[in-house]
Amino acid sequence: MEKIEQIHERLVNAQKALEVSMDRYTNPPEHADAIDITLYMTAVIKSFEFTHGCLWVFLKAYLKKEGIDTLGSKDVFRKCYEYKLTNAQESQILVNAVEDRNVTAHQYEDETTIQTMSNKIIKEYYPVLKSVIERTESLIPR
Repeated sequence: MEKIEQIHERLVNAQKALEVSMDRYTNPPEHADAIDITLYMTAVIKSFEFTHGCLWVFLKAYLKKEGIDTLGSKDVFRKCYEYKLTNAQESQILVNAVEDRNVTAHQYEDETTIQTMSNKIIKEYYPVLKSVIERTESLIPR
């Protein structure tokens, strides 16, 4: 079983990843050409994948500390709702994010997918990631 310090470190990793993501990628560059926009949207997706990964690894470790076994990331987010770490809407959005993350990991050729996903990440996923990370901070003593 992981020590509380290790779980706290996982939380800090999720916080840092989210901070970098939200600071750098929530506003598209002004006066950018098509190549810059495509690079920006790809960076949004990669940053989201990393932040999402940090969050689910932290939540999995926290649930395990509480004696709750989980299988994969979808199971972790479902259990978070079951154990009141997220509300129903957040849990569903995080499960949807897993599915979308699996799609984006394999489709960098499709411009429409890249644009749709980067917009969805900024408008829908980042606010939920932020809310869940902020709420769970109080669960881990510093």
